[in-house]
Amino acid sequence: MKKIVALFDIHAPYNINLKPVLNFMSDFKPDRVIFGGDSIDLAYLSHWQTLSPGKWINHDVHTDFSNMRDLIQSIKAKIKPSNIDYLIGNHELWLEQFTDKFPYLRTHLDLAEGLKSSILGVNIVPLNNSLKVGNLHFIHGIYCNDQHAKKTVLAYQRCVRYGHCHDYQVYSVVSPMDTHKVYNAMSCGCLCNRNAEYNHGRPNRWINGFYVAYIQDNGDFTDYFVPIIRNRFVWGGKTYE
Repeated sequence: MKKIVALFDIHAPYNINLKPVLNFMSDFKPDRVIFGGDSIDLAYLSHWQTLSPGKWINHDVHTDFSNMRDLIQSIKAKIKPSNIDYLIGNHELWLEQFTDKFPYLRTHLDLAEGLKSSILGVNIVPLNNSLKVGNLHFIHGIYCNDQHAKKTVLAYQRCVRYGHCHDYQVYSVVSPMDTHKVYNAMSCGCLCNRNAEYNHGRPNRWINGFYVAYIQDNGDFTDYFVPIIRNRFVWGGKTYE
């Protein structure tokens, strides 16, 4: 049996305190750690910010790369997973979109190079590609309508785990031709600040949390979304905070 932890939408440096999650991972010892996309925020490279460059004067992509490398190295050193996967999210895509406009910066803004993925042994999964582990499929996420879990499972017809929407939502479908064939999609929350600046204090449905799965040798699985409330959660009777 394999154990998985997936971390969606960290949006560093706007992440919540990750220490409780990392302490849990040290105890849980996952075989595979999945960064589920939008792990780095990179808002200063977004096409939405082209009219306010001065706002981001204190931000530095190389610092963001370095901090993410440090997080990955810490996980490798303390938890020693067999695999680390990094899904590209729409925020990481801004690196590519920015260098399409300014191609002479491509070597400075390359994600694989910035994360030293080949050195650290990180598998980078392109945007909208799925990572298959057992009978589970991991993507960053595509839809963000009110019933995005329903739309995702109907579109993929697989068991899909994703982020992107920052909320927790599950929808299942069962084949009338084979009632043993059950698919579901799960949106797995986020690990970023729930009061994003661009939201200007408006209410949202975001929830902090992360994803855990046990995958059997035949691909069957048991999985959980672990909500984080006021930067604490309970697993196996132990409180992490």
